Amino acid sequence: MVISVTLGLCVKNSESTIRNTVEAIIRQDFPHKSMETTVVDDGCTDKTIPIIREIFSGTKIPMRVFVTGGKGLGAARQMVVDNARGRYIVWVDGDLTLSRDHVRRQVEFMERHPEVGKARGRWKQCAPPNSLVGSVESLALIGYEHRHANTKFAGSQLVGLGGSICRLQALRGVGGFDPEIKGAGEDVDIAARMLKTGWSLRFSEAEFCHRCKETWRELWNQSFWYGYGAHYVSHKHRVLTPVWTRTPPAAFFSWLLHSFVAYRASHRKASFFLPLQNVFKQIAWCAGFVRGHLKSYGHRPARGSEVKL
Repeated sequence: MVISVTLGLCVKNSESTIRNTVEAIIRQDFPHKSMETTVVDDGCTDKTIPIIREIFSGTKIPMRVFVTGGKGLGAARQMVVDNARGRYIVWVDGDLTLSRDHVRRQVEFMERHPEVGKARGRWKQCAPPNSLVGSVESLALIGYEHRHANTKFAGSQLVGLGGSICRLQALRGVGGFDPEIKGAGEDVDIAARMLKTGWSLRFSEAEFCHRCKETWRELWNQSFWYGYGAHYVSHKHRVLTPVWTRTPPAAFFSWLLHSFVAYRASHRKASFFLPLQNVFKQIAWCAGFVRGHLKSYGHRPARGSEVKL
């Protein structure tokens, strides 16, 4: 049996969403005999892993579970890379749902573009969010897709591994994921190193949906986590995105423009809440970044890791 695609599923306490995620993997129209799923348990304390085992028990898709002991996302991603048997890895998060043709379209795209190391699919909204916070977040993603999906600016292609496909050769060629990255930022780090070594980053037409955060607490925690991770990556790569662009005043004016793009794409008046909601997010992001600074997270970047875009 020849495995051409490894689906990398790194999870931590995703029991409320994981069933939809795994069922979407099983529904893929790509030949199941050419797929495998590598699950990495990064410290689950709920029913995530039992649910995954239950669903896969009735399928012909090979599935293996590895455990990190809670070492963090960098180590979890690398565990997938170390154990992958496919030529490509499709990354799936525990709150992400792939369209039925996602894997097939991603593989076809990579076969047509051998210079591409990583291709990110396109986000779509699967179901209307149940809150204003969730609705505005979904509009932010819609606006982002319309602004950046066809751009050639590499910075817009660095973010996001969920819903992306990576060439295993490219991942291993740049040394794999940084195990010192405990949370967010592993996506930007690996993509930046791909760029540095000559690989291209692209968007493909494969679609996926990602659950938006629906409460202020969820949104704060996520943005704080992103800011904390950004501190590590910004020191390592000197600096991918100037920190001042993430301050609340800059965020307000940037997302004011973004709101008009989102409104033209969706025709929803909630788009005009984007500047205010994103000021809230950037306050949390800055708080996370400061926390990273105070904890000296990433103050010793790897030699030769500077990337300028």
